[in-house]
Amino acid sequence: CNSIKGNKDVKPLLHLFPHKTNLLFYIEIKEFGVISIKNNLNTNDLSAIKSYIDLIGLDREPGHQKYSDKDDRWEYRLTTYELAAKYLEGYKSNNLDIKIITNLATSRGYFSIWYSVFKGHDKIIKELIKAFKGTNIQKFDSSFNPLK
Repeated sequence: CNSIKGNKDVKPLLHLFPHKTNLLFYIEIKEFGVISIKNNLNTNDLSAIKSYIDLIGLDREPGHQKYSDKDDRWEYRLTTYELAAKYLEGYKSNNLDIKIITNLATSRGYFSIWYSVFKGHDKIIKELIKAFKGTNIQKFDSSFNPLK
């Protein structure tokens, strides 16, 4: 499912795959969908998340040494971030309801971007977690889980 990963061995990093853990413990999505590694990681976690990001090319965007103009994921993250920010403004001004936001978010994908943009708006976060099939609420600790 990832041409950059190809047939590389993923066994050492399986514990970091999104269905196994909440990658938002290790990375954050900054403005415009930029992926950043969190500062407070221990050495093992830092090494593992760097290896994971390199494995799938998550940080590749124009200017990256391994960037290819065939990889448009960065651009899709950017447009998704901008769209989510626009919908956040609509939600804040009571012009959009939660169902419209979750429908767009699930059709567009990139849960982590929607989560990051709407962080602090627990009603939306709760619905995003429920709406994105396969998102496991148990992968969120108390700081991530507005349901507790």
